[in-house]
Amino acid sequence: MTTASLYGAFNARWLEPDEVAKTFVPVPEFRKVVQTRHSLLLGPRGCGKTTLLKMLTDSAQAAWLTSRPSEARTFPVPNFVAVYVPSDTKWSFELESIRKEVPTSFTVAERVQRCLVALSVTSATMQAIADFKLGEEQERAFCIDLVKALNLGSTHPRLSFLIAAVEALATQVRAALSTRDVYTIDAVLAALPVSVRASLADALLFVVRLLRPLPKGARRRRQWALCFDELEMAPQWLQTELLRDLRSTDQRLLLKLTWTPIVPDFLRLHAQPGADYDVVRLWNSHVPDFRPFCRMFAERLIKDRLGEEAKSPELLFGRSSFARDEAPKEEEDAYARGTEVWDAFRTQASSDRHFATYLKRHGVNPQDPSSAPPEIRDRVLRKVKPIVLLRDAFRKSSGGRSRKKRSLYSGEDAIYAMSDGNPRWLAGLLNDLLDALLKDLQSRGRKKFSLPMRASLQADVLEAASRRMVAFIRAFPVLQGERYETTAGVLVDIVDTLGKRLEVELLGRDFNSDPIGGFLVDDSLPNLVRREIERGLLIGALILLSEARSGMPDNLRGARVRLSFMLAPVYKLTFRNFRAVGLSGLLGSAAHGQRRFPVR
Repeated sequence: MTTASLYGAFNARWLEPDEVAKTFVPVPEFRKVVQTRHSLLLGPRGCGKTTLLKMLTDSAQAAWLTSRPSEARTFPVPNFVAVYVPSDTKWSFELESIRKEVPTSFTVAERVQRCLVALSVTSATMQAIADFKLGEEQERAFCIDLVKALNLGSTHPRLSFLIAAVEALATQVRAALSTRDVYTIDAVLAALPVSVRASLADALLFVVRLLRPLPKGARRRRQWALCFDELEMAPQWLQTELLRDLRSTDQRLLLKLTWTPIVPDFLRLHAQPGADYDVVRLWNSHVPDFRPFCRMFAERLIKDRLGEEAKSPELLFGRSSFARDEAPKEEEDAYARGTEVWDAFRTQASSDRHFATYLKRHGVNPQDPSSAPPEIRDRVLRKVKPIVLLRDAFRKSSGGRSRKKRSLYSGEDAIYAMSDGNPRWLAGLLNDLLDALLKDLQSRGRKKFSLPMRASLQADVLEAASRRMVAFIRAFPVLQGERYETTAGVLVDIVDTLGKRLEVELLGRDFNSDPIGGFLVDDSLPNLVRREIERGLLIGALILLSEARSGMPDNLRGARVRLSFMLAPVYKLTFRNFRAVGLSGLLGSAAHGQRRFPVR
């Protein structure tokens, strides 16, 4: 009963492709990513972009087919050889550093970066070929040719040694860079193979051309896919080149790129989504969209953690009337006399005349909401149910934390909703809950736990996670020049202002059946605030709302966003998308007299 290492590593970047395959939960978007077309994967941190890219590689595909053959066979196999290349933050540091410390060296700085990126592509391509499991003689012949072509001297003709030799070349470049001497840097760059001084496509195809004959597993695949991860971290020249190549590049090469939810204007000028490449959106705006994925993920993690003691997520955590939207056939039971929902409706109607008037106006008996016809339950009660439960829990006249407060944010559906379908967040929530469960079991001296897990214990864990999210927003670093700094003040103030406004909407004196739930990024917002909103979308503090499952968000103007549901326990939010209002009015009024948010 210990945390499995793979599920404990929330970032797929640090896992080998075959390890990623062991915890992979297929999503519908994967069918689009494996198509023989250029792809641009968009989404916030932790949404699974890296996982999908690594799942394209031969080693991940082989591990997936071996560990879960029935599942793997339901998805198409990539008809290309995938080469996975992660972005390296050092590239940006090095560029700024040499620009500042070596006069008139802009060209030298970019040449250094180009060589370092090309060396990474070369190394990754050789690793992809190593996954073919070449025969001993073929690997030796290929490596001998490669040693000559790359001027690697007396390197032993094995792929593992060649990969190490290429990485050593990158170390030499960085060592030369540290001298801050243009002539030394020039000399080192001039000694590098021609292939790593040209384009990224040349670096990849240069290695591939030497592989003759092609291994059996690669013969039917005539194309190679350069899978470039976290492109937003890369230097601008690299971003521009790769986005441009989506429109026109070597026919033997596919591009699979990842980016944040919003692609900058200057990058969208080079190729057209749909015509030149597929856009794959990896975030969800509505809870029902990601519930099936969350349940599959939770089932596997729980089984991995608890082994023979594993139970279904519903049995382990129970259900949540607050977070769950019942199907029509379940609604009669949900509002039946004596249920939590029925009691909350009656209690609120007796203490809030505005709410009682609302029910009467819509043909509902305030003292017996279960008597309402099915069509009214679906149209009226269902819409306001989470608002009523929230007000019932937090608008008590008695002091202290009531039992209802302690259990509101708990249950299977509340856990999924708080994760916003983000695999990294969901893994964190589930592991925290299981850790708390096992610790509680040990402290009580029991060998078996009673089901479901105590709601108050779940609520404590989820509230702590929500508060950590606030701290994460405050501390998230931003690249400023050649070092990371925090500009959390503006983003934290934006999030806090919006969260407190939603709390007033939901828990104010008068019942509001149509509260604010989202925010429109209107034209009146200054660039500073708009940039901070983009950063909020990157780290998941904000979620971009869109009905379209495909298509690239043009820009933030006119976009609709909401706060992450991970923040719900802190700001006492529901898990619903209600109406949206303009951000400039809310932030402008909040800043009046304090000038926290500059407005035009």
